[in-house]
Amino acid sequence: MAHTSLAIISHDLGNYEKALSKSRTECVLSYALLGLSYQSLNRFDEADAVYKQADDRKLESELLFGNRYELAFLKGDAAVMELFASGAMGKPGIEDYLLAEQSDT
Repeated sequence: MAHTSLAIISHDLGNYEKALSKSRTECVLSYALLGLSYQSLNRFDEADAVYKQADDRKLESELLFGNRYELAFLKGDAAVMELFASGAMGKPGIEDYLLAEQSDT
């Protein structure tokens, strides 16, 4: 958990490279933070790869859905944005999070 906390602090301070190095554990928060750090560095292909790994491990959370929605927004991919928004419907916690993301974009 200490690595995850350091990763969050590093990311919030804008030290994305350090956040990457601290985000390499096997929990949902780590995948979400690792993907977000790649997004913040405009390394979209690497962010996609992280989210694919999370999918392969059947990890699901509002953070992963939100990050993937934001990544689609950054890439200008309205179809993928809609896919994640519609996929979140009916999922407690995730639906609310994605509705907030939609209102932001």
